[in-house]
Amino acid sequence: MSLLPGRILPQTEKFGTTDSNGDVTIEKNWWLLLYNLCQQTLGTGAGLPADALIDLESADADAIDSDAIALRQPIANLAVDIPDLGGTVDLVPALLLAQDGLLADPIATAQPSAAISPSGSPFTYTAPFNGSVIVTAGSVSDIAIVRQGTSIETGVTVGQFMLSRLDQLVVTYSMAPTMTFLPT
Repeated sequence: MSLLPGRILPQTEKFGTTDSNGDVTIEKNWWLLLYNLCQQTLGTGAGLPADALIDLESADADAIDSDAIALRQPIANLAVDIPDLGGTVDLVPALLLAQDGLLADPIATAQPSAAISPSGSPFTYTAPFNGSVIVTAGSVSDIAIVRQGTSIETGVTVGQFMLSRLDQLVVTYSMAPTMTFLPT
C-alpha cells in the first residue's frame, strides 16, 4: 500500500502541529510532499556522490517499493509551457488545463543505465533498487547473488543477473569485467 496522497494538497491543509516546546511535527502528507521534492532535486545526482543516493534510498522506510529512479528525474511537467493566463498563475487554472488534456504528461522514457566500476576482487555490488546487472569481458572466475545473507552461485562468469532492491552481486575476477546496472 502506498502512503503517497491520491490528491494534490489544498492550500488549507494543515502543515503541522506545534507542541509546548515550540517543536513542529509535520503532517504526513506534507512530509511526503517535501520528501519527494527533495528526492526530485537532491536525487538528481548533481553534485552528490552516488553512495549518498544509495544511503538515502536504503533509509527510506515510508515508500518501500517506490521507483527511486523516477524520483530522481526532474519534474518534467514544470517544463511544459502553460498558456498565458494574464498576470500571476495560480494552481487552479493549471489543474483545469491538465484535466482538459491541454497540459499532458510527457512521454515515458526508459530509465538510464549506470556504469559500475569494480574496485577489487571480490567486488560486491548492492542494487539500490530493482534491476539487472550485465557482466561482460574481463577475466571472471565466479559470480554469486546474495539475498538476505544467503549466497547463491550462478555457475556462469558473464551474463545478465536480475536483482531486487538491496540484493548483492559478488564478482570474483583477475581482470576487471565491464559491469552495467539496468533499472527496471
